[in-house]
Amino acid sequence: DDKYGLTINISDFKSPGLYYAHIYRKQKDGSQSCVVGKEFSVTEISEGTVNQQEQVYEEGTAVVKISGVSAPSGIKKIRAAAWSTSDQSDLYWYNAEKKDDGWYVNMNISKYHKNNWGVYTVEAYAADNHGFEKLVGKTNVDFSVKTAPIEISVDRDSKTAEIALSSEELKTPGALKSIRCAVWSETNGQDDLKWYELEHSILSKTWSQKIPLTMFKSTG
Repeated sequence: DDKYGLTINISDFKSPGLYYAHIYRKQKDGSQSCVVGKEFSVTEISEGTVNQQEQVYEEGTAVVKISGVSAPSGIKKIRAAAWSTSDQSDLYWYNAEKKDDGWYVNMNISKYHKNNWGVYTVEAYAADNHGFEKLVGKTNVDFSVKTAPIEISVDRDSKTAEIALSSEELKTPGALKSIRCAVWSETNGQDDLKWYELEHSILSKTWSQKIPLTMFKSTG
């Protein structure tokens, strides 16, 4: 008997899962009929574990590890999307580096995320050698500002107010270049709002500024 064969390239299809293969016989008159049908499965990529391994908060860097991801055809690559804003305006795609114990992503918020502070969502996507890609896990990396309480002292004789906060308690990813504060009186909303730059004192470990109260329209 004559035998016929066909090799199917799974990469020509869009997704893993259950597949159907039907064999049709074509007659000399042009008509055709199904002679046999078979089903087979293509296993999808397994989910893995995505964890933050280390973080250098002051430098705005972190290492994220992706592990436990597998596929019958093998994993070709893993990439990770990271962002902190609700509109994903600072989203960046990282290509993970493969090592013996997993895949690694080296985050850098000043280099790749506009130096935005906040909590970052990190989603890892793996692609197998068929070309299929799947979300395999996600985690969060926290680069939020560590705030410090504001201290205000008023000198009624000189009609000034000093605003200060501790530079030891205030922490930000990356170098902090400046701090400014908005000041206004309660009456008539913000019609007398003014901005002041705080000065950094290494000796007293504070950011502070004296505000002349005579610059405002009312007391209160």
